[in-house]
Amino acid sequence: MYLYDEEWTRRFFSSLPALKRLVLESCTFYNHQKLTILVSSINHLRIAYPVFLPFKEYCREIEINAPNLDYLYRWTNRIPKAYILFDMPVLEEALIDVALYENPLLMDDVKVCHNACNLLAHIANVKKLSITADLLVVMTTC
Repeated sequence: MYLYDEEWTRRFFSSLPALKRLVLESCTFYNHQKLTILVSSINHLRIAYPVFLPFKEYCREIEINAPNLDYLYRWTNRIPKAYILFDMPVLEEALIDVALYENPLLMDDVKVCHNACNLLAHIANVKKLSITADLLVVMTTC
């Protein structure tokens, strides 16, 4: 699915006050600088990008304000420049699956290791965390 308008995407997700589970799989956020998910009722969020998506079709920032979120799954072969994650006091489980298809030392201006550490810092209160070997590789390049 192609999502072309950043403001429409933000309003759409925000207009679902009873939403409990959101799965964004193989979505293309064409020219979105920021993906914003502001849904207080959501408790399950899964974001998975297609494997070889061109860089301009990735969000540069992901903002999640979901205080009832208890499950977060994030899979990508790129890490956004910024995660804006608000307090998630009931987060039980997070799976962060970063698949590298290029040398992390050569990955343009994304500053991969800083962004990976930023993501993990924002979910520090999670009770069960699963990460991939590729994420550990990225973090060791810091």
